[in-house]
Amino acid sequence: MNEDLIITSVQNSKIKLARSLKQKNSRNETNMFLAEGSKIITEAILSGFTAHDIFLQDSKAEKLKGLITLCAKNDIPLTYVNEKVMDALCNTKSPQGAAAIFEKKALKFSSEVINDTRFIVMLEEIQDPGNLGTIIRTCDAVGVDMIILENCTDIYNDKVIRSSMGSVFHIPCYESLLAENINYMKANSWQIACGHLSGENFYSRMQKTKTALIIGNESKGVSKAISDMCTDLWKLPMRGEAESLNASVAAGIMLYEISNRLFSQ
Repeated sequence: MNEDLIITSVQNSKIKLARSLKQKNSRNETNMFLAEGSKIITEAILSGFTAHDIFLQDSKAEKLKGLITLCAKNDIPLTYVNEKVMDALCNTKSPQGAAAIFEKKALKFSSEVINDTRFIVMLEEIQDPGNLGTIIRTCDAVGVDMIILENCTDIYNDKVIRSSMGSVFHIPCYESLLAENINYMKANSWQIACGHLSGENFYSRMQKTKTALIIGNESKGVSKAISDMCTDLWKLPMRGEAESLNASVAAGIMLYEISNRLFSQ
């Protein structure tokens, strides 16, 4: 490898752009985001995201042959950097030697996109990136058709992307007001449910063939305004002293159980 072609300065314009994408404002202004790790970059490419720049650490090129081959097949140019620059690009303590700038996908939302679905998750003010990424990953695993978010942390936050293990690239995620969509869905015979301390036992629930589960803020739960609009309130039984579960844990339990019934009908 020609050492003259390896970027060695964090002041390089490409590197400065990539590092700026760690900030939400920059992601919004450029309509791009930064991803790190060979697996996640591969998932983005295979899911049809357009790569703007892909950076590989020169000393780890041998371990990244799979990604290099994929890029060659898709005519994606590579930029090689040294270890210092890769460390500056990545937030993880032990970078895998790969980082990339991708363009966001333009998803246009209207209530009509709901019509061909039967399993939706709606997220209200989920603020922890790890929780959001885990919920998205679980949604992908159980066959959720789409996710609607209101006032949540940015899905292109690098920790969300890493926590989702690339699932954020597989499942449509829309920013939209929950109340407007709930009214539309109720008018079309959807079951709208959320976890609630005064709800019925989740395992005794009646479940329709079109179900939306609302997951609320980590500390406050689903707001009263939204829970009052639900057709059903569900509570996971607590047999110990804990009053409630972490948002992503509770979501995982409910999503798998809902999925089991939906896909066995």
